[in-house]
Amino acid sequence: MNMQTYLEAPKNLDGASSRLYVIASANIPFAMLIHILYIPLFMWMKVPEMALVNIFSVIAWAFVLYSVRRMMFSTAWVIFTAEIMLHAGFCSHYVGWGFGNQYFLFTLVGMSFLLPRKIYLSMTIAVAAIIEFVILSRWSNETPWNENPDLLYLLNVINIVIALGISVFDTLHYQMIIHQTEA
Repeated sequence: MNMQTYLEAPKNLDGASSRLYVIASANIPFAMLIHILYIPLFMWMKVPEMALVNIFSVIAWAFVLYSVRRMMFSTAWVIFTAEIMLHAGFCSHYVGWGFGNQYFLFTLVGMSFLLPRKIYLSMTIAVAAIIEFVILSRWSNETPWNENPDLLYLLNVINIVIALGISVFDTLHYQMIIHQTEA
């Protein structure tokens, strides 16, 4: 299977579901790769709890991909929402705000509205992510990881770039799909 075929939505999907299928299929392997890379990083940082969290994250993202490829979008959305929110909470607890994992809650807010015909689920996810961000901002100020502040700063910047990059990628990709559909 080549990349073109992998990103091609099944013909029986409506426009909104087709867009979601393509965007999710493009993003999920990247999410899995990032979490796989986090495992040795957290072991090196001497935070084995987060390495374990990332093992479970990779498994969760595999289930998300499975669900998307089977067109079980609500299931995929619930699993990936739980993964992002739990990961942000654990990371803020064990490593602190400085790691930057909480910025993925912003991507969650935007992505929640890609789920077709599920406005109440989308609103619930968005509000929950915002509330978690506010709570974590207070909590994590009191639980910093200070073994290597320069590394923490670098990882914070990397996470900001990745989180914003995902938002830009999804927005551009969504816009391209809409233009193709309307053409």
